Amino acid sequence: MRTPYDFLLYRFRLDPAAIALRRPSGQISFAELLLRVKRVARILRSAGVRPGQVVVTAIADKSLDWIVTLAIFHEAAVSCSYGRYKPWTAPFGYDWIVVDDSGASSPPGGNVIVIERRMPLSEEMPRLPRRHYASEDAVARISLTSGTSGRARGVPSTLAQLAQRTETALATPGAIGALCMLGSNTAADFRSSLMSVFAGTPLLVATTKKEVVQSLREGGVRSLTGSPTMVAQLLDELEASGTQVPALEWMRLAGAATPKPLLARIQRLIAPHVVNLYGATETGGVCSCRLTAATDASAAGYVAPHAQVEVVDDDGRVLAPGEEGTVRTKTPYMASGYVEDPQASASAFREGWFYPGDRGVLRADGLLVLAGRDTEVLNLGGVKFDPVQMEQFLLEAGDVRDAAVFAVTAASGVQLAVLSLVAAGELDARAIRERVSGKFQLNPAQLAIWRIEEILRNGMGKVMRNEMRERYVAAMRRQ
Repeated sequence: MRTPYDFLLYRFRLDPAAIALRRPSGQISFAELLLRVKRVARILRSAGVRPGQVVVTAIADKSLDWIVTLAIFHEAAVSCSYGRYKPWTAPFGYDWIVVDDSGASSPPGGNVIVIERRMPLSEEMPRLPRRHYASEDAVARISLTSGTSGRARGVPSTLAQLAQRTETALATPGAIGALCMLGSNTAADFRSSLMSVFAGTPLLVATTKKEVVQSLREGGVRSLTGSPTMVAQLLDELEASGTQVPALEWMRLAGAATPKPLLARIQRLIAPHVVNLYGATETGGVCSCRLTAATDASAAGYVAPHAQVEVVDDDGRVLAPGEEGTVRTKTPYMASGYVEDPQASASAFREGWFYPGDRGVLRADGLLVLAGRDTEVLNLGGVKFDPVQMEQFLLEAGDVRDAAVFAVTAASGVQLAVLSLVAAGELDARAIRERVSGKFQLNPAQLAIWRIEEILRNGMGKVMRNEMRERYVAAMRRQ
């Protein structure tokens, strides 16, 4: 039976002095990591954690979250990372919640376990026999996903699924020596942590943007994983401060399409090779492709050998290559439903396929090109358009740094498309309306310009349109 803890123990036995985790504030070896994991496991067991129970970690620090997660595997329990504490919205409950001693997390109720952020390492390795899962088909991890809906759902993964996904992910470009900027509560970040212990390479950790810059300056980072928005903000900071960093081998982008101007900046400033990763928490990786100036901006990637992708019509009939329809995907290690959420499970998992909610075109050469979300297509006066494509168009303008598009109904009853824009300098609202209306055949009067400081996105960089709409409506009422 293969668990992440088994891989940690294996790496410790092979080379206990090898670096297991590195961040700007220091590094620890596999021997030190194992000691910390065993100490936390003893705390969990003393508190009453039992095999099979769900243990949520509400810890902002990635390195501590990873240590606690490995300890949960040691205890044969089910881990679930929450990032930092906030009101629980998932449709299932948990048995324990683990927080650090910073005082920043304050979950109500009992069953709270507090872990010290600074662990003295003077004692010997605790003699604590590890506990065992019933089989490789036992659920060992629940990943939270919400897409852009804001409603959390739990995706269960068995030990076998975790191992298969990790081994497959190691084959993607830039997987080794990657620094992941995504939150510890994302499946992509967790998989990055698993890859490090599977491969025996240091887990590179940077919790803040400042730590990311420092890690890049110190070297040893071969690739960077993040959403296009995160990378754009990082490049803004590097350019504003005049900071020089060593060139990376790869930039790994996920969560959203990459605008052409951003791709050019990445290749000029930080990494000549850029790869797009497409998949889901429910399925793992599905597609990938190298991005170049000639690549379609909406390309998700070429279908990987282990995955299946089909584009179907509303009746579930498979469409011919080049025809647009609903995307459905399948992998050998995909989930079969959500935890205690039968309604969402029935909608997303059908006849052995997962429906991510995307529309797209599957070309004859195996390249999947996305055409927006089924649930996000906007209709203004009979003109339908994809807000993601409009956002891509807006980002091609040099004065726009970030953009989000959503629809609202004005007091007059007229439906408007709100163009939420982040810009460094002045914005010519009239010129923007004219460009957009000409491209998408819309009446300029139906386009509202809303200049803001930040676009709300989830951990994977996707626009949270419902929350953006609510903020816009509230802002208009105040005015």
